[in-house]
Amino acid sequence: MSGAGGRREEYETTGMVRRALPLADRSGIPALIEEAELFDAAIARFRRRGQLRRVPYLATPAIRRVSRDPGLLGAVGAILGGGPWVMWGANIRRDVPNQASLWHVDAESALWPTLTVVIGLRGCHAGNATRYIPHSQRLGVNPPALPESDGAAVVEAAAALDRRCDRVETFEGFGDGGFYLFNAAGWHCGEPTASAGRVLLFLHYQRADEPRIPYMWDYGQGLWLDYPAPYVASQPGENKALQPIPRGKGASRRTLRGWFRRLRHGGGSL
Repeated sequence: MSGAGGRREEYETTGMVRRALPLADRSGIPALIEEAELFDAAIARFRRRGQLRRVPYLATPAIRRVSRDPGLLGAVGAILGGGPWVMWGANIRRDVPNQASLWHVDAESALWPTLTVVIGLRGCHAGNATRYIPHSQRLGVNPPALPESDGAAVVEAAAALDRRCDRVETFEGFGDGGFYLFNAAGWHCGEPTASAGRVLLFLHYQRADEPRIPYMWDYGQGLWLDYPAPYVASQPGENKALQPIPRGKGASRRTLRGWFRRLRHGGGSL
């Protein structure tokens, strides 16, 4: 599908926009690649503290600039419906981070409406883009814990829940200076065998009138901070309330030192 209306329909139906799109301005990519070192340093600090699956979110000058790229915002606006927006959870990652080579859903996307954008900075092509099962964003459950190589088994499990979930797709035309969009509540995974040297920027967009998404302290432990994930608003006046963490079946919620909320929902990371 082409055009803003077609992309929105494709996203709402399948959970993804299969065709990658180009940034309008690629001149900021070198600065973004340099800033990857800031994220590497943050991850190293987390690991020294025993936080093996915490994701650093930084709103650096280069990230703020690319978050307003006209080509990017045209695609984001088509899906969110226009109006003020909030970009949150910006992080630059190398290769395939954490356990992203396992089929998973993102915890935040499974709980609250948010749009995931992936921008290729270096070493990117369609062969190392995210793998995604169309229509799986509506399943409402986590996929079985299988590696990317077991795609057929994951498709079989998804199709048993919804027969439209009958294949694995990737993002056509993806490369450096391009981006793709998807709903990370759907079943997806990375491609570790083709991702050596790859550098990606992950951004997440919400409508500004929706409550803010809590900051996940550690994906492995399921700990949430009681304040929003770092974000940038397109204009003043955004909703500053925090999305509530639902209790739900099988969930446990408690406060640690007045800072954390815990939810055992089994969600994954990036």
